[in-house]
Amino acid sequence: HTLGTASGSYLYIEASELFNRNAKAWLISEHYDAGSYCLLFWYHLYGTDIGSLNIYTRIGASKPQLEWSLSGDNGNRWQMGAVRVNVVAEFYFIIEGTHGGQFLGDIAIDDLLVQSNSQCTLPTTTTTIGTTTTLGLYTPLSCNFENDICQWRNDLTT
Repeated sequence: HTLGTASGSYLYIEASELFNRNAKAWLISEHYDAGSYCLLFWYHLYGTDIGSLNIYTRIGASKPQLEWSLSGDNGNRWQMGAVRVNVVAEFYFIIEGTHGGQFLGDIAIDDLLVQSNSQCTLPTTTTTIGTTTTLGLYTPLSCNFENDICQWRNDLTT
């Protein structure tokens, strides 16, 4: 998404093989102090049997708290998402993708940006595949996945 070309990198759930319906993958952030945050990200949910993309917050080992969710085919285009959270203790974000059970669809994410104490508003436009889009603000709390997955980690236990 970042480069708007086939050369770019992003994270996605592989759907070319059959998995159990609702099989899931977690991407876990670094820890953040208690407070108000906005998680901005680009997502792509396309195909006839898409599962869901979920954003959670989690304090310690407690049950994850669902903050945002989207399911089903959302068209063959990248769209921007935003989640505003106010958490009372140190926490981390969990980005969860669930598999729809068939191979006709993919879920992808890119250009994650966590901002503290900020408004959480989205631009009114979306981008189509092949165009270049730049968020313009890159901080230590942002990741476009071009070189690595930054301080996010893949949870292999889910």
